[in-house]
Amino acid sequence: MNDGEKRYSLWTVETLKLHYDALRDADARFQAERDRRYTVQDEARATALEAALRSIEKATDLLASAYRSDKAAQNEWRGTINDIMSKMSGKDTGATDLWKIIASVIGVAVTVGSVLYAVLKP
Repeated sequence: MNDGEKRYSLWTVETLKLHYDALRDADARFQAERDRRYTVQDEARATALEAALRSIEKATDLLASAYRSDKAAQNEWRGTINDIMSKMSGKDTGATDLWKIIASVIGVAVTVGSVLYAVLKP
């Protein structure tokens, strides 16, 4: 009998069954630990996603609020310029149209600047 035959001859049906049972138990423990880790990861991802969505919602609300207040300021500016132009209006409507264009450009610039400031503010 050589060494290979001796090594295999030590296995009996009972020892082989015990060995396979131990392997199955170890595999079951491994699977349970893997499932537990995946569950922890999934919960962490869900928590991070909820926090990110709340942050986005808050930023959106701030941006919308800034837009509304800037739009109101722009409308107030436009009304003031229209009042000034109506007082200055005369027969020369070309100058009045130029003032309207200038007022509109300034109003848009103020709105864009304040929205960008609200978004990019540290």
